[in-house]
Amino acid sequence: MQGLGFLHLRATFKNLVRQHNKWEALLTEGKSKAEKLMDKENLRQNRRDDRRDIGRKNEIFNNGIKGKKKLRVNTTPANH
Repeated sequence: MQGLGFLHLRATFKNLVRQHNKWEALLTEGKSKAEKLMDKENLRQNRRDDRRDIGRKNEIFNNGIKGKKKLRVNTTPANH
């Protein structure tokens, strides 16, 4: 109740408020807002993790496979 601004009410009045339909509507609206916010944050974290994984894979590719190719090209003996 304190999140919706009803902290200052007496216990009997709080019980009346809880029985009201608007109270239920406020709770479901607050719940849906919180779920949407959590979904948005979860999506943000997943995108950040994906970008980090792509960066790691690119580093492995550049230093691993391409690095070996560069070494092979540079280590061939010169025919003089």
